[in-house]
Amino acid sequence: MGVVLLRLLLDELAGVDIPERVQGKSLLPLFSDPDQANPESVPCEYYRALPPVKDEMVGSYATMYRDQRYKLCVYHGHDFGELYDLERDPEELENLWESEPHRDVRMDLMKRNFDATALAVDYGPKQTMKFW
Repeated sequence: MGVVLLRLLLDELAGVDIPERVQGKSLLPLFSDPDQANPESVPCEYYRALPPVKDEMVGSYATMYRDQRYKLCVYHGHDFGELYDLERDPEELENLWESEPHRDVRMDLMKRNFDATALAVDYGPKQTMKFW
């Protein structure tokens, strides 16, 4: 993801047209106004990039979703993850994944995480005709 963003930024600075199907927002305004770097949420994907924690986790798939208060890490295909309240625990020392009082927060963040992932997939070529 970082390499793609860097390439897009360089293409934009060089005046190269960015393909229509490329998703995302320009990072160029951040260089002139760093205060713009305060999004409501940030999704992140790790595909086959995490080191194995257990033998069966070779090439683990994970996604992270962070909003202004919470950070959620989901290890797909496994029954554990991470949830942190960044206001109360900015060092991320207390994992709230199993916390019953945070169950609704975890489910809300998991839904938003799923939506962010689904909306970021490559949707293929531009649709040229009506789909029935």
